[in-house]
Amino acid sequence: MTPRLIVAVFAISAMPVYAQAQDPNPVVTAARIVADTISSNPAKIETYCAIGKLSDQIEDANEKKTAKRPMS
Repeated sequence: MTPRLIVAVFAISAMPVYAQAQDPNPVVTAARIVADTISSNPAKIETYCAIGKLSDQIEDANEKKTAKRPMS
């Protein structure tokens, strides 16, 4: 094989990998990083779920508190 052909084959095979590595949406990238970090450790999964449940409880308490207030 000629050196030009080798370079051409390498360049063509590397393009999809390079295109896949670029993520146009930084929010999606950040979400993937968080999901990978959490899913890699069972203790982190449990903590994340506990935080979600606590958030739901806080939201319910705020709704009850708002419902008990007399209308002005």
